[in-house]
This record gives sequence, C-alpha cells and structure tokens, in this order.
Amino acid sequence: MEIEMYYKPGCPFCMAAEKLFLSKKRNPKKINLLELGKDKLEELSEKSGGWKTAPMIFIDGKFYGGYSDVKKLDDEGKLDNILTTQQ
Repeated sequence: MEIEMYYKPGCPFCMAAEKLFLSKKRNPKKINLLELGKDKLEELSEKSGGWKTAPMIFIDGKFYGGYSDVKKLDDEGKLDNILTTQQ
C-alpha cells in the first residue's frame, strides 16, 4: 500500500495530514509540489478532478482529497479500513 502526499513546505494542513498518517503507523511518500514541472502539475490536477490545494492525498493511486477529507474519513472510522484493505 502506498500513500502519496503532494505537499507544499510549511503548509499546516500538509503537516497535519502527515501527522495523522504517522499516528496510523503509515509513512506517506511526500512529493513537494513546488518541485514539479508544469506537465506533472497538469497531470495531477487531472487525476484529482481539478484539485488545486495542498495536500493532495492518494492511496494506492486513488485520490482521497486533502487533509480535511482524510480527517473526516478518520473521524467517521473509515480511514483505518481504507488503510488495511488497500494493502
């Protein structure tokens, strides 16, 4: 199972998302959005349905949104299931 988190340095939501995954004993692969070229950014926007903010969180290639979306899944008790069934 791979968690990819596209982030911007200093972004508080990005740091909160990383902390959430680490609390689940999951270490997300972090990719700095500021280091990506225009083509990769356009591809990411397409894969995420036009998402424009950081973080952008993908679990096994499926886009789950940003921190608020993943936190909501956790609050609803759904995140653990996603993390265990996506192995």
